[in-house]
Amino acid sequence: MLDGAEVRREPKGGQCEVFAFRMAEVLRFHDDHRRTGGKRVQTQQLIAWEENRAQVAFRVSFERREGGMLVSDHMPERDEAAIGTLDEAWTCAERIDRSAPDTIVNIYVVDGLWRPAPGYRSRMLRKHPPDKTADDG
Repeated sequence: MLDGAEVRREPKGGQCEVFAFRMAEVLRFHDDHRRTGGKRVQTQQLIAWEENRAQVAFRVSFERREGGMLVSDHMPERDEAAIGTLDEAWTCAERIDRSAPDTIVNIYVVDGLWRPAPGYRSRMLRKHPPDKTADDG
């Protein structure tokens, strides 16, 4: 294994020392990676973390009609805390539906990974354009 002393070519504090430290960290990571089965474990942990986030962080997504176009938006904003449960998010979507101007359409819930929540197609509010089958009665 390459250690910091082998790549150090400048006085202490120089770029080579920084490089040596980083190289030693990278090599330690790869060594740990080999010993633990690494990639598979870390990938599974990342997937589990993302799926957990998807189930505990929700936002209401909607579009605004502006100048002949639809502009996507969501509530709460990215830098604000997400809504904690799917039911609370749909309740918020219904409040937006009741109080928003007519320029707001396609109101639905997305999860913590910005994917539409399960069942969003049947629960979408103010769908635009409307389904043709809905007009046929």
